[in-house]
Amino acid sequence: MDASKFLKFCLDQMAAQKGTDLYLQTDSPPFFRGSNQLKKFNDISALSSADMSDISRFLMNPHHTKLLLEEKSVDLSFVIEGHGRLRANIFYQQGELGCVIRVAWKEIPSFEELRIPPTLKKWALAERGLIIIAGAASSGKSTTANAMIEIINQNMEKHIITVEDPVEFAHTNKKSLINQREIGQDAPSFVNALRYAARQAPDVIFIGEIRDAETFSSALSASEIGRLVITTVHARNVMHVFERLLSFFPSNERPRILVDMSYHLNLVVSQRLVPVAKGDGYLPAFEILVMNALVADMLRQQRLDKLTQVMQSGGADGMQTLNQSLVKMKDEKLITELEMYRASDKPHELSLSMRGIKVGGQDVKRIIDSD
Repeated sequence: MDASKFLKFCLDQMAAQKGTDLYLQTDSPPFFRGSNQLKKFNDISALSSADMSDISRFLMNPHHTKLLLEEKSVDLSFVIEGHGRLRANIFYQQGELGCVIRVAWKEIPSFEELRIPPTLKKWALAERGLIIIAGAASSGKSTTANAMIEIINQNMEKHIITVEDPVEFAHTNKKSLINQREIGQDAPSFVNALRYAARQAPDVIFIGEIRDAETFSSALSASEIGRLVITTVHARNVMHVFERLLSFFPSNERPRILVDMSYHLNLVVSQRLVPVAKGDGYLPAFEILVMNALVADMLRQQRLDKLTQVMQSGGADGMQTLNQSLVKMKDEKLITELEMYRASDKPHELSLSMRGIKVGGQDVKRIIDSD
């Protein structure tokens, strides 16, 4: 099989139907996701083990091959003529190879295209601090992070270093100088890349994903010495971000981590994609926690259970809960009421608020004074 021609054919067909993901599996014809549904390529025969091996060899370099043998799954990015950079995950299932290829934006999308709240633009232009963008896999968090990097690139004269696995968007230098390092190709690990980043004199560091205590400690240290650090983490909402990050550390170290975060954290954003009301595609709904004196105090006191109430009351600082974001999207007719409820972590509370029943309606002073 000529893997390059085969993939280009599938991607051309998929693009004609505005597809987003290509699914390849041994002993099955390809599938793709289009119009928010999974569809089969009826005119393509089932792929053999040899076909999948050819496709995998075309996509992988020696580092990827080694990781696949060790971990049984590997992430990578590649370029196909006419489709720009794409992201792939190759994995084993039932002892055979499978692959999912996600279509990325051909160009880095703007804040306007993504409907990113202006709070994120404000903090993208900050001189220092830590910005965390959270979401599940394929929730668009890397796209949002790269849109923030592009805002810096367009507006500020900075040296930006990215550490990614894999690189998803190739940036072109504008006002800023950008060096993009891919794990496996340019550095053996996130920890190794971040260990040497200080010697590369960056103003801004983008860490593709926080996966362990050492990487998060490096992010905190970089923000502490005056860099702006943007990173992502797998978490379903803002509260889960803190739970996940603290889980990397022994219980006796967690109070210190929260204190460090109270001084250096700028912004925590959680997002999830919601199908649009008309046509194909998705739009992100955002939950936003902005650091202020109240949030800092709550982190130091380990009162994380109050952060949702702060977000509900913090609209003046650019904060919002996921439910507030979803209601706004529904009111603007961007999403349907059904999808609004499906995307909510707290559909019962959302139902009450839609009926005019106030939920968690404490003001900021009462939050401080409670307990």
